[in-house]
Amino acid sequence: MLTEVSILPVQPSYSINGHQIFAEVLNEEPLIVKFQNVLSEDECNALIERSKNRLKRSKLANQEVSAIRTSSGMFFEENESPLIAQIEQRISALMHLPLKNAEGLQVLHYEIGQQFKPHFDYFKEDNPK
Repeated sequence: MLTEVSILPVQPSYSINGHQIFAEVLNEEPLIVKFQNVLSEDECNALIERSKNRLKRSKLANQEVSAIRTSSGMFFEENESPLIAQIEQRISALMHLPLKNAEGLQVLHYEIGQQFKPHFDYFKEDNPK
């Protein structure tokens, strides 16, 4: 059972199921927090290894390939493996956000010169889906 941890007020560190995460407030309004040690080096290496053969050219929200976004990426399925479930649950507890309200865990890969140009994510008022 995970212990839920509220992100506000921001603490200098959080312990989630024995995993220590450090937080640094970079800006108060709007609130910008830098977290360190959210994933261990072993977890990062495992994610990289598991995603290598699944990376595909990144697309825009409308599924079009564009020069705006030139990286490669992939999404893991929710609870796809014990590792993915552990990471998702840790982030959920840290952010105090239920998994049902979160996007899937994504890995992006950028070669030198690749980019994701600045953009705005929003919903049109007449179509919030």
